[in-house]
Amino acid sequence: MWGQRGNPGDQHRHAVSLSRFGATFPTSADVVNSSHFSHGPREFHAPWSLGNRLSTVLLLAVLAVVPLLVALAPQPRARGWAWLGVGLLWLILGGVALFCVRGYALRHGELWIRRSFWWTRLSLAELQAARVDPDAFRGAIRIWGAAGFMAAYGWFYSKRLGRFRAWVTDPAKSVVLEFPGRTVVVSPDRPEAFVRALGFEPQPVRMPF
Repeated sequence: MWGQRGNPGDQHRHAVSLSRFGATFPTSADVVNSSHFSHGPREFHAPWSLGNRLSTVLLLAVLAVVPLLVALAPQPRARGWAWLGVGLLWLILGGVALFCVRGYALRHGELWIRRSFWWTRLSLAELQAARVDPDAFRGAIRIWGAAGFMAAYGWFYSKRLGRFRAWVTDPAKSVVLEFPGRTVVVSPDRPEAFVRALGFEPQPVRMPF
């Protein structure tokens, strides 16, 4: 079940001052009193799962060994093409690393996703629901993006969530954010605290038998 906001009380439409984020903006759903927002931590790390660590280390190890094999190639011409291939691989992985996910923050009514040298910002004005979902990536297919090296980010599709956008480093800590017509998945180090900071109450995760 989706996490539900606290008791809405007297619901009527007006602009809500979200003092937690330090900004004022109207919501598209029923307006919720700002007192429902938790005063927990607003900055979150992006932990790496064991699988993410192993795949990243393995790939880096392979790319460290390949240049040694290229240097021992018997034919100079073959070495030239091999070095070109190695250079392209390192260039591609360097570009992927630039877009890796390093953390999350809730600021000014927005979700800020920390990258290597900048922040990706998403407005939370139309956020309808948030829940902890360790199985969010189960059966997901990548449409466009990267996965398996440092993070999984880009656009994905699954039967459970439909088409969604993700900035995830540990699928087991996934939090699903529902907006009108779109879904976002992130993986903060404290999923329950993250959901509460958004003004929702996390529901118990049902373990499969």
